[in-house]
Amino acid sequence: MSSDTEYVPVIDDQLLVLYLNRSAHPDLANRYELKHVNPFMANKTEGDTPDDVIDELQRMLSATPNLPDVRLTLTRYLIAQRRFDDAQPQLDILIHWQPMNPSLLFFQGPIAHQKDNDETAISNNARLFEITDERHKIGPLLGECYVRSKDYISAYETFSASINPYRDAENNLSPY
Repeated sequence: MSSDTEYVPVIDDQLLVLYLNRSAHPDLANRYELKHVNPFMANKTEGDTPDDVIDELQRMLSATPNLPDVRLTLTRYLIAQRRFDDAQPQLDILIHWQPMNPSLLFFQGPIAHQKDNDETAISNNARLFEITDERHKIGPLLGECYVRSKDYISAYETFSASINPYRDAENNLSPY
């Protein structure tokens, strides 16, 4: 390989990073080079704005739409930016691909909750609450849904089953 050849990452997924020779394909490299997403650490970005990361993830999906890890990362960013209407179609595709994936429930509940669809949020969060071993993370979300729907008994039961003030009082009790 010559010293003037520069390979840049253009697509990544959990098992693969695709590199492109910038010298041979400068237009494609300029269009698709990953500048904001770290292909080796999907949840770590290169210090840019969330919108830059979202744009780059969308650009990857426009070139190769069947990358579930990229789509899941995009969904996470959209939810974090409170862009629930944009996140929902991404989540629907993931659910279609992996209908039995319980981790997708983690995204369905908050989207339904933020859209004031408490019935769906309760259903999704309750299923996740039953199968997770991290009840302290899901319980407060589910409990809040119960409070909003005025089911105070279920809210109390959920909060008491999920909050342990002796385990991590700062993280568990800070919203309350």
